[in-house]
Amino acid sequence: MIVCTRAGFFAGAMRFGGQVRTLTSLKAKVKRSYNQQEAQQDVVDLSKDEPKVIASLVQYLYSGEYNGEFTDVKPVKPLTASELVVTHTEITNRTHQRNYTYAFPHTCPASCQATKVLCPHHICNVNCKGNCRAFICDKCCSPRGSPAQLLNHSKMYAIADKYDVTGLKQLASKNFEFACTYLWNEDAFPVAIDHIFSATVPGDIGMRSIVIQTISKNMALVQKPAIQALITTYGDLAIGVLLKRMG
Repeated sequence: MIVCTRAGFFAGAMRFGGQVRTLTSLKAKVKRSYNQQEAQQDVVDLSKDEPKVIASLVQYLYSGEYNGEFTDVKPVKPLTASELVVTHTEITNRTHQRNYTYAFPHTCPASCQATKVLCPHHICNVNCKGNCRAFICDKCCSPRGSPAQLLNHSKMYAIADKYDVTGLKQLASKNFEFACTYLWNEDAFPVAIDHIFSATVPGDIGMRSIVIQTISKNMALVQKPAIQALITTYGDLAIGVLLKRMG
């Protein structure tokens, strides 16, 4: 039995005296049972929600995170440079008077004598004694996800809003914003925008503000027919981009 205290919808249902809410992930439904009473159950039907979205919601309720690819499959081979997104948090290492290279994955040469200043979290001959083999810093690197994750993050934001899972809304926004930094020019971006502006109310600016910021930073997007159609459909998107550009 798992009490879903991360979700306001489920947590609120637990406040009734003598009632306990349990979440059955395999059947994607929430059941309410009564303590010290005759068998009686009410069922909250989640069948209208997309199964993969509900599965990811359950994953978040258990672990505090979710996979934006809507899959549990993890890469089995070492990632290459083209499959990584590297976040540069600092530029220069003052101690060694060198710029961080962020050259991942990194393998030290057979006779690695010089100190390799890879990132703030790893310096060869200090952290690895020159024995790096396809090293990837978990703090600086993330797998480059597929364009499909843009829509998936939007769906997670919407389901979090529906069931009052504040933490998940924040996480979905963060994941979507990061994905936009390298997927903004993909055909999947307009699809995600359409979902965001149709699934949220104008006052809910969490994901909308990220869309507006991304377009305003990459104005070449407005040359795309798909983006032009969205600007025509959603007036608040057009106004938001205009105001952002005006400063």
